[in-house]
Amino acid sequence: MVRKLTKKLNENDYLRNTLTLMMGSGLSQLIPFLMSVVLTRLFTKEDFGAFTLFSSIAAFLGVFTTMRYELTIMLPKKNSDAFNLVALSLGISFIVSIVVLIISLIFSYFHIAAESLKSISPWLYLLAVSIFLTSIVRVF
Repeated sequence: MVRKLTKKLNENDYLRNTLTLMMGSGLSQLIPFLMSVVLTRLFTKEDFGAFTLFSSIAAFLGVFTTMRYELTIMLPKKNSDAFNLVALSLGISFIVSIVVLIISLIFSYFHIAAESLKSISPWLYLLAVSIFLTSIVRVF
């Protein structure tokens, strides 16, 4: 039985490639599932809530950092135009990250934060860094 299956896999490229994709996809879903058992032992529900709040704010602001210019990088015919779009996207994301950093510094200095942001107030400084790194990944 195993020999027949192995022989079919060796002969049929479509079946082999499909099985490879299925195994990779299944494994990529299995790893976080198994790690969640370990992570729930190390962190509390409040920690997961703070992480979710931080990551959702970073993801929301990360969409606006490059002004979606990263989608236009592949369009120009000349490489110099594409390079200028990369520079523009990175420049805009740097400026937006600096503005977010200044706003988070003001919030933390004057202790102006909504009740829901109290859990991530020590991490607000990293919000600008997270947004900038996310935009770099999107651009490149």
